[in-house]
Amino acid sequence: MNADWTLYVDDTISVEVQGAKIVYNLVLLAQKSGGTDSLGTYTGKAVISMAMDAGGLGGGVLNVEGGFNGYLGSDQLTFDVVRYDEEGYSSFESDVPLAPLVEYDAMAFVSAEMSGSGALGVSVSGPQGESGGIDNSGQGSASISMRIAIDGGQVTVDVPALKVEGSFRGTVTGDPVEAAERKKAAEDKLATATTQAEGGGTSPSSGGSPPGLGVTGEHLALPTTFPVDLIPVPADANIISVRDNAPTSVGITYMTAKSLAEVTGLYAPLVKKMGAEPLASDDSVVYMGDLSGKSVNLVIVENQVKGVIVMIDVQL
Repeated sequence: MNADWTLYVDDTISVEVQGAKIVYNLVLLAQKSGGTDSLGTYTGKAVISMAMDAGGLGGGVLNVEGGFNGYLGSDQLTFDVVRYDEEGYSSFESDVPLAPLVEYDAMAFVSAEMSGSGALGVSVSGPQGESGGIDNSGQGSASISMRIAIDGGQVTVDVPALKVEGSFRGTVTGDPVEAAERKKAAEDKLATATTQAEGGGTSPSSGGSPPGLGVTGEHLALPTTFPVDLIPVPADANIISVRDNAPTSVGITYMTAKSLAEVTGLYAPLVKKMGAEPLASDDSVVYMGDLSGKSVNLVIVENQVKGVIVMIDVQL
């Protein structure tokens, strides 16, 4: 039966990275006119949201609130759903193609320029009323790729840039009643996410890659704008958040297996140059000051699992 087809995804992936919770959400709505199956050219919209909760980083003495939120969206998606090809599917953005465990009916590859905003807001307070924090935001664009697989009416979507295990799940249907319901639900979610994205920070971003807006994940690349010549980053650092808003600011959050004493020792020369007074407890420390004309915020918190979590933000 000839029908109009609707592909709809609204799903969340939550991951734990050494005790820190990171949440990703994808809302995708795409449609094509006519056809007896799901194959063909779709047009639509998508929004990816990312959030990291810093509330668990406070340890026993410091109270840590806030976290990171970022949004990327596009209302100009176009992609072709074609018959499933195992070699093409498994080699998508992979140097070492791996055959999937499931044979699918159809697939699609999406490449889109998405724009949006990201914001980091973390406040830290101590038992004697001491307080500090980081407040940083930015806007920009990024090229995002997605891999879509269709099996019957079920859809899975992988977003390699997020660097997480697991897929977002949704459906595709030619039933007009189901399609109308999913279209309404998707448009409501997309409108909400787009409003949040447009209401983000005001600092311009150079764009061109996901870190420009603030991205969370694992083993992210250190941004080229980060002043590593002034602020060292240990070799075993697992960067889980990047906030690159050059030329105004840049920030990273990373995890390391090093102890609190080792990391504070690493940054001792920097802190001395900053002339920063620490806001400290038994398992965390916060420094805020100036370094070579740059405003630096440094938060070091002992991880409840192993090692420490470090947040660094620099006003360039």
